[in-house]
Amino acid sequence: MTGVTVRVNLHTHSTLSDGTMPPEDLARVLADDGVAFAALTDHDTCEGSERFRQALARWNVGCIDGVEITAR
Repeated sequence: MTGVTVRVNLHTHSTLSDGTMPPEDLARVLADDGVAFAALTDHDTCEGSERFRQALARWNVGCIDGVEITAR
C-alpha cells in the first residue's frame, strides 16, 4: 500500500469532557474531514462512547475505544 494515507484521530473530546461538540456532532465532523478511524478520549468518562460509536458507524468510520484517566 505504498502512497496510501489513512486519516486517524485518536485524541478527541466531546462536551461530556472539555470538548466543544456532543459526540454525534464530533463524529460527523471527523467523517466530513475524511477520518477513517477515531477514538473519543474524554476525561474520566466513557459516557459518550456508545453515542460516538453509533454516529461513526453511520458514516462508515471505524471506532477505537479510548479514555483519558486522571492519575495522581
